[in-house]
Amino acid sequence: MRFAPFANFTAIASTLIICSQAMAADPVRYGTSYDQLQLGTTCSGNISCQVNFSQLPSDRLFMLSKVNCSVNSTQPLATALVSASTASGGWPIGRGVNFNLGPALFAANLYFYSIEADARFLIGQGRFPYIQVMTSSFVNANIQMSCGIVGDLVTPIQ
Repeated sequence: MRFAPFANFTAIASTLIICSQAMAADPVRYGTSYDQLQLGTTCSGNISCQVNFSQLPSDRLFMLSKVNCSVNSTQPLATALVSASTASGGWPIGRGVNFNLGPALFAANLYFYSIEADARFLIGQGRFPYIQVMTSSFVNANIQMSCGIVGDLVTPIQ
């Protein structure tokens, strides 16, 4: 059949889109400076999406100073939060910093957000930082995020 090659291509492309996973760059440490970039986190059919970062060093606190994200969603977003957990993808530690999403650009049935926020947030040793966004209408959405965090490593007071 003429359409058999196209059907195979469509099946492979659909699998790649549904199963896409984030690509994490290793954290960069230079002196006390620390940053990490997480590319291509995809959440399908959810009211929220979360970018998980690598575990922080066990010997230093992390003073988060800047958050950068590029987000697109099939539904408008209402909130954005940076927080941390005790395990990768685990439960939050109970505190975090909300930041402004800014206006969205609506094109091709998607809402596009470009976020750059100052966020002074001290995170403990060995924690797992994350950034989470949530839809405004609590309607399931397809969301794709790429985010980065920048800050300084701080020696704990003994």
